[in-house]
Amino acid sequence: MEKQKLIKQITVFFVCVSFFFLGVFWQPVFVSFPLNKLSTKNNISDYKQCNNLSFEDTCYCLRNYISTFYNYTLRDTLIVDLEDVKKNGGDCSEYSKIWKLMLEELGFHARVDTIYQGFEGHAYTIAWDNNFTGYCKLDQIDVNCFKFAEDNETKLEIKLEDKNEEA
Repeated sequence: MEKQKLIKQITVFFVCVSFFFLGVFWQPVFVSFPLNKLSTKNNISDYKQCNNLSFEDTCYCLRNYISTFYNYTLRDTLIVDLEDVKKNGGDCSEYSKIWKLMLEELGFHARVDTIYQGFEGHAYTIAWDNNFTGYCKLDQIDVNCFKFAEDNETKLEIKLEDKNEEA
């Protein structure tokens, strides 16, 4: 009986120590990335300042704009506009609609895609330029852009240079 109690105490001790060290030394990579390095325009007060840029630069510029008011909040609203999201926040669905609205107003094509697993879902925006030279996936405040290169009869997808690594 004493041996089982000692084993339990040692196990609890090691679990507590493990969680302590996990909390102290583990740094989640997915929550930290430099937003202000991703566009030629950093202090964006109006998304229309992102006009007349290349497609890719427009996406990163809009992301910098959205990051100034980004506030993930679960909501059950059906009609959303930019001022509402700026004031009250939104979830992936609201931010996807805002991305689509802004990109289309700036002259690009966009659509909102939703994926489901059971009853849970996630929405994001896919956008492309008029020449369909590439596309960007815009997910809340994350932007991933790709472009197409022709190789005889095959179009290859080539990931554009990661702007997160630019100085």
